[in-house]
Amino acid sequence: KADLLLALLDRREAPPAAPDLRALLDEVVAEAADPVVRAFVREVSTLADVPGLAEVLEAHPKVPRVVHPFLVSHPQHELAKRQMSGGGSVVTFQIDGDKAEAFALMNALRIVDISNNLGDSKSMITHPATTTHRRMGADARAAIGITDGTLRLSVGLEDAGDLVDDVRQALQVALG
Repeated sequence: KADLLLALLDRREAPPAAPDLRALLDEVVAEAADPVVRAFVREVSTLADVPGLAEVLEAHPKVPRVVHPFLVSHPQHELAKRQMSGGGSVVTFQIDGDKAEAFALMNALRIVDISNNLGDSKSMITHPATTTHRRMGADARAAIGITDGTLRLSVGLEDAGDLVDDVRQALQVALG
């Protein structure tokens, strides 16, 4: 099972007779006695779903820009697919709106926590214009693609379907 799992996660090669990835991951987690192995497989499982979450954001009419290397719209998509196995856990997106709408979206999230920095086992979201890039002027931020509507979401270990539902309901609450 481990070889098949690794082949499924290595997107550079198509595995022979690939079963449903989610079912295989669930089976591995259920059989794993070591809690570290279970946590690792859950993390890999979540990361495998980050491009799907990015696609949900990209399809929303009030989200004009989404940045994730596994999106076909990303300028280095093909390079990322050759060099990466999951595309990473951070999705940057811009909403049609200003800081008030961005904050409303973050406040409407039920599963995702608001944070000044990213990188945890829990999903987190941050507003770069008021955190990581706050010392830059608005013009300098705009030059690198950061607006008052830009948000960065770091996907953690929560169920991917729950995260998608959470983001969808927050978009609805904040943007209609």
